Amino acid sequence: GDASPLVAGDIWYNSSAKKIRGVKLVGAWASGGAMNNATDSGGSLGTQTAAMRFGGRPPSASGVDTTETYDGSSWTETNDMVSTDKYQNEGAGTTTAGMSIGGRDANNAFLDEVEHYDGTNWTEGADLNSARSNHGACGTSTAALCFGGLPGNQDINELWNGTSWTEVGDLNTGRKVAMGFGTSTAALYCQGITPGNDSGLTITEQWDGSSWSEVGDSNIPRAYHGGFG
Repeated sequence: GDASPLVAGDIWYNSSAKKIRGVKLVGAWASGGAMNNATDSGGSLGTQTAAMRFGGRPPSASGVDTTETYDGSSWTETNDMVSTDKYQNEGAGTTTAGMSIGGRDANNAFLDEVEHYDGTNWTEGADLNSARSNHGACGTSTAALCFGGLPGNQDINELWNGTSWTEVGDLNTGRKVAMGFGTSTAALYCQGITPGNDSGLTITEQWDGSSWSEVGDSNIPRAYHGGFG
């Protein structure tokens, strides 16, 4: 078995128990360097020492194109996105090969736009088949998933192969503002909101590369939350 030490805050999916598990060792949060631009509802990706934040909604505007990268201690503003100012977009990939997927523009219109980041610059890529925001996304710049979201509490799931997007097996329960993470062949979409369930759901669905299956529910209903794995 894996002898790696457990770290407080680790989260994983236990395939035998069919439940999301977390390490509850005593730990502490520490403040890191503040971002240069205060926003909410932007896209993000990366790790604790190499992360990105792009797009989002500042207090004075609906959607921005700014990008910031994090090196483990501080944030640096880098080259802006090249298409529409946006918010409620999602991210996939790494700080040297990343993606911004979907979102809304300054007029609150849903976007099918996708942009790719090479570590320095953004370029426009092939669009989604279904414009959306408040969705889930995960994977890499050559193999990614985009699923759920608005409008209409979508159940639509799209697969990126490095060249184009293709609709593949849909979610069992269409929903928005849920937590998505994983890879294009092994992903989770957890909790969220459907009409009449504004306090959040406990539903968890697992993607195996071809279809979604409902697995063990979470203990606490949630929405508008974050997660990784």
